[in-house]
Amino acid sequence: MTPSVSLQELYNDNFLLTSGPEPAVTGTVITPGIDLSAKQDAWSLDGTAKWQNSHYSGQSGLDTNDQYLNLLSNYNTPRNTWGLTGTYAKESILTSTTAAADIGLAHTQIQRITRSIDPTWTWTMDEKTQLQVSYQYNGVTYSEGSAAGLYNYNQNVGGVTLSNQISARTQIFGVLQYSRFYVPVLQIPGTTETSDTSTAEIGVSHNFSSTFTGSLAAGEQYTRTSETQCDPFFLSLFGQCFVTPSSSKDTGAIYSASLQKQFERSTVNLTLSRNVSPSGAGTQVLIDSGSLSDNWQISPRLLGLISANVYTFRAVGTSVTELNRNYYSPAVELRWLWTQNLKISALYQYIWEKDIVAGGLPAHSNSIYLTLNYSWPYLSVSR
Repeated sequence: MTPSVSLQELYNDNFLLTSGPEPAVTGTVITPGIDLSAKQDAWSLDGTAKWQNSHYSGQSGLDTNDQYLNLLSNYNTPRNTWGLTGTYAKESILTSTTAAADIGLAHTQIQRITRSIDPTWTWTMDEKTQLQVSYQYNGVTYSEGSAAGLYNYNQNVGGVTLSNQISARTQIFGVLQYSRFYVPVLQIPGTTETSDTSTAEIGVSHNFSSTFTGSLAAGEQYTRTSETQCDPFFLSLFGQCFVTPSSSKDTGAIYSASLQKQFERSTVNLTLSRNVSPSGAGTQVLIDSGSLSDNWQISPRLLGLISANVYTFRAVGTSVTELNRNYYSPAVELRWLWTQNLKISALYQYIWEKDIVAGGLPAHSNSIYLTLNYSWPYLSVSR
């Protein structure tokens, strides 16, 4: 058991990421937490709980109280591994330092509750071949999100992965996956819209040397979206909702690639990907992303990190064009290990975002985070 607490001070000159002028926001974030773990020869169990209290000045209505729970467990036999991962988060969608498919739609503080469960089974067929079967459920609920164009949704994902270690340095793999995304239609109670996505990928990972590794996977995605809308003519003439169903198809390439190079005092990572993800806008999103980062060990106690992230969001199989946008975010951070249990970090992040609509204006923000984190020495019981 390892208790911890962090204190963060932040400054942001455009906290809501709008294209118009906004007052600057300062904030104080206190996050107590605890990590728990237990293990024996055949199984392991890890859990994390955090409570985050955020108070902001400069704008009203931004304060939040967030909670995070995570659980990870594994059970092993000589040729089988069963895993179970579960998460629960009650958080604000505006306080994250990383891009998400929802950011840019809501310009007000919205609470989001996320629940997920992910069981997996991995079978070691022989010394070189593994088969993994997985299932994942994701459920997202927004507090008064409809006023900001955000909708509750659920997603079920099933997948099969087959991998083979063809040499000491090279592994090949294939992935088949099917997902169903569904969201309620607010104008028609009891009705849901669905989006079914099938993907197939093949890939390879290779160790070029002991300090240089890479992987590449590519495939195809097929998405069929069913929409249900009120006919505007009947709605305006009679004030009644006359349901008009419609459907659309979307196909395209998906891929993921990564390179990692370790130098004597630094590690450089490059990742590129295209994938389909759910969104609170009531549809799925095709995300193209690229990331370049460098972690530099300046001294035994001081670590420097620099990164640049690029994202392009596009709605899949729907007319929700306000979701389409570009997003850029470079950042630089210093982390200092003051003592074995006390860490200090300073982070600067710049965000530039532009909706891909006629007349859309870009929005940008500058933010600074100063964080003090203390972890107590862990408490353990052995027998």
